[in-house]
Amino acid sequence: MNIRGDFMQRKHIQVFGNVQDVGFRFYTARIANQYDIKGTVQNVDGYVDIYSQGEDEALYQIHSISN
Repeated sequence: MNIRGDFMQRKHIQVFGNVQDVGFRFYTARIANQYDIKGTVQNVDGYVDIYSQGEDEALYQIHSISN
């Protein structure tokens, strides 16, 4: 727990659509580094799988790029 009392959250997001060969994983990794989010991003057959852990406000950033 940090000073504000926030707890780390975990999210699993699957992104479908045109995400292959457009740099989506690298863009997601850059946003994750910017907001101190830990996790993985990987291409799966036809979609991208994102497992992330961080503060709620930070995870919103990852979720917003996947919509």
